[in-house]
Amino acid sequence: MNLLRIKTIGSGMHPDEVLVQVETRSGPEQLPVFLDEIQEDNFVRIGFPVDTANGHLLVELPSETARGSWRVWVKREDVENRSSDPHRS
Repeated sequence: MNLLRIKTIGSGMHPDEVLVQVETRSGPEQLPVFLDEIQEDNFVRIGFPVDTANGHLLVELPSETARGSWRVWVKREDVENRSSDPHRS
């Protein structure tokens, strides 16, 4: 499972939704995500990286950003690949 580091910045339009920020190559982007999509350590699940360039990964977000983007370039170190094995410690 691929996860992207996020920062919660406010409440969303829906009671179970929050507004989060991700750091992208072109600056911070904001997007709404449901609370149950956020991992306890401030990560959200994303798709497998689509492309790589200059230390950045092109990833697909779980929802559309405020600017209308679904895919953004993020720093490689802001993405973690974690095993989906339930026995992983």
